[in-house]
Amino acid sequence: MDKIDFKRELGYLYNPTRKDFALVDVPSMNFLTLDGHGGPNTSSHYQETVSTLYALAYALRFLAKKIGVDFVVLPLEGLWRVEDKDYPSKSCISVPMPTKVQRSRVCTSISARVAIS
Repeated sequence: MDKIDFKRELGYLYNPTRKDFALVDVPSMNFLTLDGHGGPNTSSHYQETVSTLYALAYALRFLAKKIGVDFVVLPLEGLWRVEDKDYPSKSCISVPMPTKVQRSRVCTSISARVAIS
């Protein structure tokens, strides 16, 4: 079983050169995403969201391995919308997922996570 590693396969996106700016084509990708609010350094809600996101990402990874799909769980990617100059008010954090990880598997993983908690 080959391991899917977006950092290696899409190195031009995850490890760009520091010398030059470059225009890149980003392929269509799936993400496991959670919306939140508050700053990453001050909000307990944000920290709980990150914990939940990684718990789901790793649960999906282990479920996917059972069907022959192995992948590396990548670091967080995030977008913040700032409405007040001192405080990020809305955030969207995500982890890229292989296309073979289907929505039904995500729902199974969430159900398992809720049952354990």
